[in-house]
Amino acid sequence: METLNNIVLTIQHYLADYILIVALLGGGIWFSVKLGFIQIRGFGEGMRRTFGGESIYRAMLSKCDMAF
Repeated sequence: METLNNIVLTIQHYLADYILIVALLGGGIWFSVKLGFIQIRGFGEGMRRTFGGESIYRAMLSKCDMAF
């Protein structure tokens, strides 16, 4: 049982320390390039929608009024 535990811990060590970090960084870079760096291009719009402008509740009400 001790041997199996050591094997599992060794595999977990390599997966968590090396392979996972490389996969996450590689995936982040790939999606950034594929989507045209949307996290940079859309930053201003995200800030406007989050902190400024019309409230979400008011926007939803105006959309509902137009539907009826």
